[in-house]
Amino acid sequence: MPVLKPRRRLISVRLSDDEFDMLVNASLTKGARSTSDLARMAICQFLGRSQSLGGETQIRERMDRLEVDIRRLDRLFESIASVPKGGA
Repeated sequence: MPVLKPRRRLISVRLSDDEFDMLVNASLTKGARSTSDLARMAICQFLGRSQSLGGETQIRERMDRLEVDIRRLDRLFESIASVPKGGA
């Protein structure tokens, strides 16, 4: 994804090993391209400027569809489990 607005400013933050691990894990789960992208998004949200990660809306839509499919499968399995077994 191209950067439309060049970023020239840099900040430095010290993190503990645990904090850094949490940042890396959050970056992976949120679909961020990097820890910097996630940190930038969090800072923008803190400052009141909404900034979404690339593809975040698309990921949310896919997750919503998966949730619907999982519920459908759950109902199907429940209906199969409630059918009496024959022969006994």
